[in-house]
Amino acid sequence: MTSLLLLAANMGIAMATALILISGTINIQSLKRLIFTVTVISVAWGLVQAITFHFSGIILALSDAQVSQIIGGFGPGFRTEANTFAKYLNFSFFLFLPTLIKGKLCKKNSLILSVMIVGILLTFTRSAIYGMGATLSFIFIWYIFKSRGTLITRKFLVLFLCGGISIYIFTGFVGNINPYAFYKIQNFFNKEEILEGGSSQFRLMSQKRLIDAFLASDKSIIIGTGWGQVRYIYGGKIWQAGGGELITTLTYGGLFAGLAYLLYLFTSFTAAYKMAQLHRNQEDGLTYEGVAFAVLNSFVTGQINGALIAPEYWLLIGMAMHLSVMPRSTPPQRKLFFGNAVYKKT
Repeated sequence: MTSLLLLAANMGIAMATALILISGTINIQSLKRLIFTVTVISVAWGLVQAITFHFSGIILALSDAQVSQIIGGFGPGFRTEANTFAKYLNFSFFLFLPTLIKGKLCKKNSLILSVMIVGILLTFTRSAIYGMGATLSFIFIWYIFKSRGTLITRKFLVLFLCGGISIYIFTGFVGNINPYAFYKIQNFFNKEEILEGGSSQFRLMSQKRLIDAFLASDKSIIIGTGWGQVRYIYGGKIWQAGGGELITTLTYGGLFAGLAYLLYLFTSFTAAYKMAQLHRNQEDGLTYEGVAFAVLNSFVTGQINGALIAPEYWLLIGMAMHLSVMPRSTPPQRKLFFGNAVYKKT
């Protein structure tokens, strides 16, 4: 029941975000700046948590769930665990990625990149990093196709280089600060560790419960089991089965819910991408493209480890909902000879 209420509350975030943006109370650039401010404060607090425990043994936990995370060497910030914080950082990173790639090399963009790298290293969550890597690979290929290997691709390589150097430096001393993260780095591509190690094994077991429940009968396939109805006992505790977002929606809501999940993500991506094309080479266009990239990453990462009750997930959907209605309220367009759409001045 609790998870259902959380899901409903977070869906409300999407509606509220869309309505606020549509009303003009706040514009999308202001929201983007607010997101970055929250990211900076969260990463700074996570860094303080990790450093303070390492050098003084003081645990600056905001909840009981954070205690084990901080002792393990992570900096969960204002989230219950590093895993959920890492997914928020992914959202923030992809929202700003077009600005980092296409924008000028300035202090502001250098700060954005530095904050993102520090945050990712503080949390070092494999599911988030795998999702980020897969999404970046797709975007890299897309940019090569669009720009034919020009400056955009070179900037993309600079980002990879900065990230690679940071990880290399990080691995040099992480063993003393975060032994678990060091272990994950050493076994990052180890098949047995990925499928059977610690949290991976637990997550796959939980996902298997979902698949079995979904395929249990024609009824469960069509209309699902009902939200949160698949439970099991593990370690003396009762757990609600969860996992990848698509299988979660299919199991709990049936085929209709699964199709609805794919549809709203697809429409969110296309709405943001279309607006990015209409406003290309403008600051707004970079923001809209960032929304599209963040939606893409949420889908990819969500199949590894879901985030359906994460507030930033629904904040992103709210931004996309706003973009989906924007073309209806923009000035008339005229087509130039070479096909680019340009708004008339009013």
